Amino acid sequence: MSTMVAIRAIFFDLDGTLVDGSATWRAAVTETVHVILENCIEIDPGALEDAYYEVASQVWESVRTASPPAWGSMEAEAIVSEVWTKALRRVGQSSEETVAQAATAYYTALRRLGAPPYDDVLDCLTCLRDIYRLGIITNGNAAIQQSKMDLARLNPYFESTTTSDIGSGKPHREIFEYAAATMGVQLAESVYIGDSLEWDVGGANGAGMLSVWLNRRGAVRKSSDPIPDVVIHSLAELPSCLGQMRDGEE
Repeated sequence: MSTMVAIRAIFFDLDGTLVDGSATWRAAVTETVHVILENCIEIDPGALEDAYYEVASQVWESVRTASPPAWGSMEAEAIVSEVWTKALRRVGQSSEETVAQAATAYYTALRRLGAPPYDDVLDCLTCLRDIYRLGIITNGNAAIQQSKMDLARLNPYFESTTTSDIGSGKPHREIFEYAAATMGVQLAESVYIGDSLEWDVGGANGAGMLSVWLNRRGAVRKSSDPIPDVVIHSLAELPSCLGQMRDGEE
């Protein structure tokens, strides 16, 4: 970088950045399907899992693009129930409402068990916490996200956790503004790290934060994707990367 940046605060995404929620999410879906099959043996488990993932993608996209945004007015279990109800309907389950209620309760309980932090997380946070102020900005229900942080033992590292329960979610600017105000810092002196180009990088760019794309899986950025200020492949790279950004070096 050609100009010096006074960095005071570092904000992180949670799922896919600090905690590995993908494997535990899929395990929770599979286990919930098996519980459903105990009462609905005519359902093809593979078809139900496929239906779940398709419906989940559609429901969350509708949440993201709703006008006015649905953030803050939604209940996490209501969204989970909607997904299971629609998925069951797709595979021909006529009594889907009762089954969906049981599936929602079981699935939600599993998700509250949390997800493990990635191997590079704690060393990175230990290195950063004496230099910068640290916060989290995450979409999702505050209770569920807080449970993940509790079980991953992340709380001691962070001053604040901002969730979409405030009434705004990534990639909308308002959630970034709220998080920065909570910490008493300016957007321009803040950095945001996340694994999603659209939700994390695009959101941070739009809010006026510096953006760091954590590309753990070596994904290829499309020309239409938001452009991050910096790309890293592991959080082990972040401390030195931030030092370069702070000192105005390439």
